[in-house]
Amino acid sequence: MKVLFFIKNVIATLFTYTVGYVLTLIFCLLALLFALFKMTGAVNVVFRMWAFSLFFITGMFVTVRGRENLEKGKGCIFLINHSSFFDIPGMMLIIPGIKWIGREKLVKIPIFGRMLLSTGYIPLNMNSVKSIHDTLAMALERGNESSAIGVFPEGSRSLDGRIGSFKRGFIYLLRNCGLDVVPVTLNGFFSFKPKYRFYIATTLPLEAIIHPPLSNAALREKTDNEIISLVKSIIESEYKV
Repeated sequence: MKVLFFIKNVIATLFTYTVGYVLTLIFCLLALLFALFKMTGAVNVVFRMWAFSLFFITGMFVTVRGRENLEKGKGCIFLINHSSFFDIPGMMLIIPGIKWIGREKLVKIPIFGRMLLSTGYIPLNMNSVKSIHDTLAMALERGNESSAIGVFPEGSRSLDGRIGSFKRGFIYLLRNCGLDVVPVTLNGFFSFKPKYRFYIATTLPLEAIIHPPLSNAALREKTDNEIISLVKSIIESEYKV
């Protein structure tokens, strides 16, 4: 039974990768075309369609809890646990127009990297202090009252399914802008497709839990360690591998 289960997942994964890459190429070209004419709204629609198509071909969809915690037209910093490549398209599907701060190496991925850049992705080189400073300054410029900025505070995908330690970059952002913080817990994504496993497993449901926003003013009164502890505890409170 285990062998049949494995073979089934491998076949489904090969199909998903093949179709997924073709769709990514098509949507990338569309996004770049709209970006060329500065049609930001159209670019966002293309990426939501791309994200939806990736989950559609796997037969998986993301259930969202806590949509009532989102205030339309109000920007915030989304802090999200990170365990799978599918975390990004999952959040793109949930939060239209979300802009990402993430590792520089992602923009070097063929096709996908171009797609990210056309969404306003802000690449971060963790090996350069100047790059980190410049990246955060760029994020602040884009962090207006209607911005949705997505950050994976762990910095990289979990290798064992557990939520790792949080980096302090997001604290610099919240202390220098007026955006509230919204913790988000993603469940099932590690089992779906972890970093170092080839095949996709569709055994567990995918779920995103949007927690109530944390006031920027209230967070600023706390120490860095208190902020990290608070946000991490909220995300972990609903986390399931």
